[in-house]
Amino acid sequence: CPNESIKEYKMNRKTYEKLTNELYARATVMSRSKSKDYSTEDVLSNFRRMAKLQSVIYKSDTLTGCLNALGMLLLKLDRISNLLHNNTEPNNESVEDSYMDALNYLLLSYALYVEDKDQ
Repeated sequence: CPNESIKEYKMNRKTYEKLTNELYARATVMSRSKSKDYSTEDVLSNFRRMAKLQSVIYKSDTLTGCLNALGMLLLKLDRISNLLHNNTEPNNESVEDSYMDALNYLLLSYALYVEDKDQ
């Protein structure tokens, strides 16, 4: 985030809603595109698979798809924080792409949470 002591930013509600709606729309397109590379018709399958693999590595049976998705969310948030804190330009995906990934991981973890809760 920009150093707020240098420049004061004021965003009105209309601008905020436009900004977040655009980000959500772009994140939805990204999610649709990426999910074909990671999952089957069951869009949450890769998180369940990864939870099983991690359970073997960590010798724990408490890992779930939801926790795996939250772990991926934390990884994205850490990347964003690192880039912004160090004022570094990314070498690969943009900061905006990382925000979209983070949003998608949050939504996926919620879907996994709801699915697990309902079983």
